[in-house]
Amino acid sequence: MIQVSGPYYYKIMKFIFKISKLDNFYFFISNLTEFHFSCRKHFNADWIAATGPLSQEEEKVLNELLPIFKKYGFDEKLYLGKYFYCPDEQAKWENLKKCLSETEYKKLAIAFRLFEGRFNKIYNQTLLQNWELALKKELSSERFLKLFNFAQQFFNAEKVDSVLNVHLLMSPSMTWSASGNANLGDKDITLEVPMFNLTEEQVELAVCILLHELSHIWFENSSNYEIVKKLFGDNFPMIKEILIDSISPSGFPAQKYSKASNPFKRFLFHNLADGLKAYENFISNKEVDRQKLSVYISWLIYPLVSYYYVNNKILDKKFIEAVFKIIKKADDLYSAA
Repeated sequence: MIQVSGPYYYKIMKFIFKISKLDNFYFFISNLTEFHFSCRKHFNADWIAATGPLSQEEEKVLNELLPIFKKYGFDEKLYLGKYFYCPDEQAKWENLKKCLSETEYKKLAIAFRLFEGRFNKIYNQTLLQNWELALKKELSSERFLKLFNFAQQFFNAEKVDSVLNVHLLMSPSMTWSASGNANLGDKDITLEVPMFNLTEEQVELAVCILLHELSHIWFENSSNYEIVKKLFGDNFPMIKEILIDSISPSGFPAQKYSKASNPFKRFLFHNLADGLKAYENFISNKEVDRQKLSVYISWLIYPLVSYYYVNNKILDKKFIEAVFKIIKKADDLYSAA
């Protein structure tokens, strides 16, 4: 358990790490179905390369699981992951059985039995435990404390739970940094860590992703959430990610915090040319790659975020209006700041 406190708020945030073989097994199977665009296809390629081609029976079972995972999706109220990640170990299957139909439950149970041998070839609890130790050390650093406190202040997170459960999941990638998910409620996030790349750089990046997911919880419980949602309409999902990314992992505050890693170079700099093209398409009402567009907008608000960081300012109407002007391609992009 890690405790983080600081000058802006007297509350103490406790990070409690959870390592569960069953949770990782669920992540493995759900990702193999590729039921959602956010599933990591390159993870599947690496896992299959390490454990052998899928059999016809395995492919059949995954196809049968696909509509089940799509049905429940990533909505916080329906998401099947919460029945694995959040409860105590002994209650996971029991709680899941209450949620699924008898047929759905049976198909999922069959999948777990079928893929158990394949999963056992890649699961390594010791490496996850090593990640936990490295993350605990980093979360205790003064540098992270300053970044944490600014993010908490920026998103005006006064009324939040003081405990965050961090469920560690394994990523097989040698090149992909950490990633995460915050659709488990206000007390839990998942953090996918690259199992074979436990370096100082990767630990810093993982901590920034952890803070990103925590910031989702803070932002979605703040008064600004509905303001931004109403103002940006269909663009809200993209803008929400940009606002949170602008603090961590790709913004000036994360760059200021980092020593071994370089968030600016990793997340922004090498994508700017494609981002500009996406932005030009966007303002011309053409088809656009929203991920590349997000990168470019993050680049445009980078100076604004640095101003807010240096001056310890919170997310406010002026900041939101400045982002809105960028979306609408106003001439005075930063006049609101």
